[in-house]
Amino acid sequence: MLLAAADTYVVVLGVPSIMGDIGIGIDQLQQATPIISGFLCGYVVVLPLLGRLSDIYGRQPVFVACLVAFAIGSVMTATASALPMVVAGRTIQGLGGGGLVPVTLALVADIWPPGRRGLPLGVVGAVQEVGSVLGPLYGSVIVAVSSWRTIFWVNLQLRRCSASPSPWHRHRRVPRPAWLAARGAGTAMSSACSCSRSR
Repeated sequence: MLLAAADTYVVVLGVPSIMGDIGIGIDQLQQATPIISGFLCGYVVVLPLLGRLSDIYGRQPVFVACLVAFAIGSVMTATASALPMVVAGRTIQGLGGGGLVPVTLALVADIWPPGRRGLPLGVVGAVQEVGSVLGPLYGSVIVAVSSWRTIFWVNLQLRRCSASPSPWHRHRRVPRPAWLAARGAGTAMSSACSCSRSR
């Protein structure tokens, strides 16, 4: 979760380097905003969905699927040569990174009884905030010593380490109507589209 939170803003200080590499002038900064907002849209869309899907299919498969999506997005972004590819990669990263949040919260609910969830939930919230602070610093350090593409190759290696299965990922499947997940997806996507139109 720390890396997912950090990746929300990891490219903020690297945007000028990305723009120069994919052929966008510094006077066209508005064209590069989807590099950040694409990640945020993907992140927000999956938040109401993945907790329910992990109830249906189990915590571990959903957790691993999120890691895979994040890895695919990292590869797409690292190898991109044009803005649409960068935005697509960042959006897929957001889908994977955002999915880790509800699954982690569901795991907290599985492991700790209601009266003892305060501390672990506080730790989850703290990790999110720390990641938001460290993201720009982490990105700027890598851009200073290497290329902006290195950020995403490093992400890929770190995600590989996170993908090793552990017993706390396992969870019993709970039968749920499939239409509930579909309705949640529709609601989330409508909200995201409304936010985009209002800008």
